[in-house]
Amino acid sequence: MFELKITEIVFIKIDNFLSSYLNASLSLFDDSWIDNVYIIRQNYIKTVSNFRDDIFSSLHKILTEEDIIYKRIKNGISTVISLRNWNLFVYYTEDKKQKIRFIEDIEFNRR
Repeated sequence: MFELKITEIVFIKIDNFLSSYLNASLSLFDDSWIDNVYIIRQNYIKTVSNFRDDIFSSLHKILTEEDIIYKRIKNGISTVISLRNWNLFVYYTEDKKQKIRFIEDIEFNRR
């Protein structure tokens, strides 16, 4: 098992993505006449919170394993994690002697 380290930029990118995702979802109901719009909005907020937890648990579950499917790139390694309707492109480096992987960057693309 590898230890996993996540850079600050990755935390920022995840939070920015989830914030944009939530704002886009909530804006669908800005001019809504639906009676239960408050409940719908609360469900979206809960869904985004669960999505954040799922992202971090998937990163940990997959990238701590010894063997993963990856592609070597110029300055490191990349892998793709499919989660919900999204592909997470994760870029990382590793120190095999100390068994540490450093997540350097992440991108989100809708499947």
